[in-house]
Amino acid sequence: MGLPFFTLGYLIHDKKDILTEKISNSFLIAFGIFSLLLTILEVIVVGKLDVYIGTIIFSVCIFIWCVKNPDTLNFKITEFIGEKLYILIYILHLMVLWIINPQFGYLNPIICFIATTIICAIIYFILKAIGWQK
Repeated sequence: MGLPFFTLGYLIHDKKDILTEKISNSFLIAFGIFSLLLTILEVIVVGKLDVYIGTIIFSVCIFIWCVKNPDTLNFKITEFIGEKLYILIYILHLMVLWIINPQFGYLNPIICFIATTIICAIIYFILKAIGWQK
């Protein structure tokens, strides 16, 4: 499920000049709100799925917002995660989700994100200590 979003992020970053010129922040906010409402409607009507159309639209809005406004959310921790851990998180999050899946119910995404990020940070610092990582 993650590979299309991963690829979409790269595509949006590659076309950021065109996108930032043509799309306004107010449009992104309005379309983001619409996509969240669409996702809620999809959950109510269709039920539980892995991905919803509204989620895809919302992801595109977030990606475009981030390339259009790179300094809006300039947190050091998000820079570290985005620059150093993203590949490890992409690879390991399924294993973590598989381990915790039946245990936390609706908290699974939050617990999975926190646990995966901590595990990946530990792996990163170990690899850095032995010289395998910059």
